[in-house]
Amino acid sequence: MIVLLMGPPSCGKTTQAAHIMEQHGLPALDFAQVLAAATATPKSGAAVEAKGLIATGERLPEALAIEILKERLDEGDCAKGFSLEGIPVNMEQAALLDGMLARKGLGVDAAIYLDVQDQEWHDLYEPLLGWYMSSGKLATLNSNMYLDEVKECVSDILKAAHAAAALPPR
Repeated sequence: MIVLLMGPPSCGKTTQAAHIMEQHGLPALDFAQVLAAATATPKSGAAVEAKGLIATGERLPEALAIEILKERLDEGDCAKGFSLEGIPVNMEQAALLDGMLARKGLGVDAAIYLDVQDQEWHDLYEPLLGWYMSSGKLATLNSNMYLDEVKECVSDILKAAHAAAALPPR
């Protein structure tokens, strides 16, 4: 199962990723940490290129960011799924991510937007929310609820996504 966790800083993505790892055994990937690990001791051309761009203060091209993520997914511990935060943050990344996953025979099972009722952040994420809503993968949660309530909602979302994935195609 592949679960995307989206939302503004401090909305609870990392907390929910830890909950998902504990309750469902899915590795928690934070793209910032994935990138830092890849560029600390680069072992691929993509990681070397990313390290050079970071050193000069340049922004990573979207395709390079997805390639770095793909290399991390190829490590093996994510074979049964993972939760991911920090990417995608725009439509280009979402399309590249979906394409990369499709080439692996995979797809996003659930996209959870942890909403803190901040219009500026909602406006930023709106295209992505529409992208995942159109595929029936989006769930929006009010992350201002009590932590146990948010955890319970996330668990319910994952149960529903798991059940939906088990259904035969129409």
